[in-house]
Amino acid sequence: MRVGEDGLLGRQDELEHLRRVIGDAPIRSRRVLVLGEPGIGKTSLLDRAESAARDAGHRVLVARPTQVEQRLPFAVLGDLTRDLRLDQLGVGRRHALEVVLGRRHTDQQPPLAHHVGMALVELVDAEVAAGRPVTVVVDDVQWIDAASREPLEFALRRLPPAGVCVVLAQRLEHRGVRADTPLMTLDEIVRLTPLPPDVTERLVRTAVARDVSPHAVARIVTTAQGNPLYAIEFARSARDTLAEPGRPLPVPSSLTAVTAARLAELAPATRRALSLVSMLVRPSIATMSRLGVLDDLREAEVAGVLVIDNRTVRFTHPVLASAAYDATTGTERIALHGRLAEVTQGTEQLIHRALAATHSDDTLAEELLAAAQRESARGATHEAADIAALSLGLSSPDAANHGRRAVTAGDLYFRAGRTDEAAELLEDAVRSTGDEALRAKAFLVLATIEYSRSPDSEVAARLARSCLGLATDLAIRIEAHAILARCDYLDFHEAVRHADAALGLLAEQPNPDPVLYASVLTASASARFSAGLGVDREGLEQAIALERDADVIGADSAFGTLAALLKYADDVDASIEILEVLARDADPASVPYALGHLPQLHVWRGELATAAEVAERGRRLAVDTQQDGQVETADFNLALIDALRGRFESALEVAHRLSERGRGGDVPWTERMGAAVLGLVAMCRDDVDAAVRHFIRYDELGERIRLYEPGYHRLLGDYVECLVQAGERSRADEVLDRFGVRADRAGRASARSMVARGRALCAMHDGDPSGALVEARRAVDLVASTSLVYETARAQLVLGSVARHAQERSAARDALDRATQAFDAMGAAPFASRARRERDRISGRARRSDDSSALTATETSVASMAAAGRTTRQIAEAMHVSTKTVESHLTNVYRKLGVANRAQLASRHAALFTTTDG
Repeated sequence: MRVGEDGLLGRQDELEHLRRVIGDAPIRSRRVLVLGEPGIGKTSLLDRAESAARDAGHRVLVARPTQVEQRLPFAVLGDLTRDLRLDQLGVGRRHALEVVLGRRHTDQQPPLAHHVGMALVELVDAEVAAGRPVTVVVDDVQWIDAASREPLEFALRRLPPAGVCVVLAQRLEHRGVRADTPLMTLDEIVRLTPLPPDVTERLVRTAVARDVSPHAVARIVTTAQGNPLYAIEFARSARDTLAEPGRPLPVPSSLTAVTAARLAELAPATRRALSLVSMLVRPSIATMSRLGVLDDLREAEVAGVLVIDNRTVRFTHPVLASAAYDATTGTERIALHGRLAEVTQGTEQLIHRALAATHSDDTLAEELLAAAQRESARGATHEAADIAALSLGLSSPDAANHGRRAVTAGDLYFRAGRTDEAAELLEDAVRSTGDEALRAKAFLVLATIEYSRSPDSEVAARLARSCLGLATDLAIRIEAHAILARCDYLDFHEAVRHADAALGLLAEQPNPDPVLYASVLTASASARFSAGLGVDREGLEQAIALERDADVIGADSAFGTLAALLKYADDVDASIEILEVLARDADPASVPYALGHLPQLHVWRGELATAAEVAERGRRLAVDTQQDGQVETADFNLALIDALRGRFESALEVAHRLSERGRGGDVPWTERMGAAVLGLVAMCRDDVDAAVRHFIRYDELGERIRLYEPGYHRLLGDYVECLVQAGERSRADEVLDRFGVRADRAGRASARSMVARGRALCAMHDGDPSGALVEARRAVDLVASTSLVYETARAQLVLGSVARHAQERSAARDALDRATQAFDAMGAAPFASRARRERDRISGRARRSDDSSALTATETSVASMAAAGRTTRQIAEAMHVSTKTVESHLTNVYRKLGVANRAQLASRHAALFTTTDG
């Protein structure tokens, strides 16, 4: 183990590696995480890496957050941008960054995290474009303030391919568990392992600077277990003991214990001064002087606990700061916060006043709530929620304004992602206050919460209706109507009515809020589309323009809604393009929305592997962001993909769960998802009767909620196919007539193709091969030039089957070959198998009369029971179907096997199930 010229003992190999990474930055950007337990040497290594970057001529952006700085919004972002010229930014990006850094006030919506992140990206890009590589150094990333974390995550995921090096350090807590997740996808992790005993021994002898018995040094080395800070602090604390031969060496239990013991050796006044330093966000010489404790810090500086430099005061290691804070009792901290309140300003002063308070103080509670709203206005939502919690803690429950504070705090909690706490607080406010305006506001926020988290949209709808029953404020009524326009899944025409009501109220306002106006236009477009009224492109374009001016992008934005509507309107490629932008640029809470829509689009394009990968990622993110509705969507996507791949058991497990959950909670949308997968699996297994039963429920639920947009009925073609096979011709005609009108009105290629292949199957069943061919070819032509690869393959399969029955063998082979190739390429095993079976029946020779390969599973069961002598009624009772259905199956059996009656069927029964065409 070498000692470098910089005096770094035991970490020279790691330092040389970081120097190489920094040196390579101009040709390749790198993201490195230095990981290790407290005291293992991360800070010393990052100090040297920072120096190496400066020596290499890099622009170095540094942040070294401390535990107490977590309370200061955008502290780390401010540190990283301190030396950068904001005038390099465009007006919008500069405005966003200046607002969050407190350099500019705004009455508009707070900047979104990804807009602030983009500002940081542009600043870094500007440096790189000017020929100056950038090195970003952040120590102790587990203590980054919440307001800085999200824009940093956004920015660090979008580094240029060359010109940037990022070096982060993160501590391992107990048992090797990281304190938090890293900010980005990493190129590598440098794990700092314990130092070898010989290096630890050199550290110990350097620390005590005297001859020490080998036995004592060996005891320290063994106890420290390769942790350099532990070894040094242990040696320092035991210095006096080491000087007395024969005196037992006391062994501290941990690094925390040894640093606490070190501070305990200092004078009481020094320890109190260190506690004050540990409780300040930005300790400075001026502040310590105003507190009258600057001289008391001299002993700590001499002892190497503190560094006073450039008019700032900081601990030499974060562990010492924690030890200084932990050394104070709760009552001592109350008094110290009182002293700090006298020398600090703004929000920090209010926090110290709150932490020094010993009883309710409604005046201070009101000041804190105002501060929370100010922090929220600049995008510091997590810190705003923490301050709101302090406000509530000081608010008298019987105070006149307590209810208003609770509702405001609940709103802030929700914005900070503390959803369960927010809901509990708001529900309590609804129960405890008699103020109708306040209750209306609470109902509105609760409706917004449930719309974002509950898979049952009716929960949010009920809350929004409660809000409307109480609200007189125009803005609140508009938002409540807008929520109902989005979440009234029980009746989409009623949702349209709410959208119209919101638009009417907006028209009464002289200068409506552009973000609210865009939200209402978006809700209106979504409701109208679901009700079968088509895409309101004019309304969506107006909403997108309004959002563009306000720099809005997310799941509920017009941009995001347009992606969903284009999806169902068959503009698959355009929808994917928008959703991929959302997945890349939207706030983290909106990403599961994009990843919830993308898998179905990939399925329709015949990309099942990609669909599965995206669905899995979407589910993980939905779980992480506690979005139950998006978890449910991801489960449906995965079940649909499994069904198409032939993985029926896993698909059925999810489908039954969705169906039961929807039925038990009276959530039609959820039950309908379950019914769709159940029907598809039954169809793939040739269980026609079960498929019909599930598809009937799928259709009934769509009609119940008046879901008239054909783009939401992607399994209708399968439903009609099963109806025809089951002999339900009249029902098939009713479905095709009803759906055909909507498909033609909407002009949906996929829907019109499904109607055409359904009519082709009906014509074939009715003995009209020429009519069947016309419709089957039309089904293919409608989608052949689109990106709807899966639907095209389904149409080719029907065309091949129809052509085979019409004795058009060449056309049949061509269509079935195309279908087989498409299904094989996408991995849709059940349909690939079905296409092959159809293709194998075109042999150019007469089919043997004992060929059973043409029979479905249901037809095989009916044939077996009929051959055994059971009556039609007995077969119907055994299979739980109607006698009419049994008769239809028998008709198909006779036709496919070339027999005329039950006697012929019985005489050939053994051969039916032992011989096929292969």
